[in-house]
Amino acid sequence: MRGLTNQKGLTLLEVLAAVTIISIIIVLLYGILFNSKEQYNSQTEKNEQLSDISYALKVITKDIRKSGTLPEIKQNDEKKIYKIGDEEYIYDNSVKKVTRNGVIFIQQIINFDITPITKDKYKIQIENTRENLNTEIVIRSEH
Repeated sequence: MRGLTNQKGLTLLEVLAAVTIISIIIVLLYGILFNSKEQYNSQTEKNEQLSDISYALKVITKDIRKSGTLPEIKQNDEKKIYKIGDEEYIYDNSVKKVTRNGVIFIQQIINFDITPITKDKYKIQIENTRENLNTEIVIRSEH
């Protein structure tokens, strides 16, 4: 019998090596894609929360400036009630929500506070699990 001199094809060892290398590459790519997706979702949620808090600060600041009067503040253990002109903001700590005139205004809030600094200056603070924004507002005149 003659020896096989013109062999074409792959040996079992070469096929196993190729499958192993391809498997490692696929696992690495999957890990990168999964982490990228998780990072994207996290950043999207953070940006939405930041946008919600920023919007709330703008609306409250506008209400205070429009009313031109000092906010009326009432508190108990679970709720803080802020009367600003015709608008009423209620922060309910038990459900972590702020309502404006009975309608849910902002959710997932761990702290909402409007505190007087001086007789005509107030600090507005809104905090959720990721962000803590605050601003100061000066009441220029009373109507």
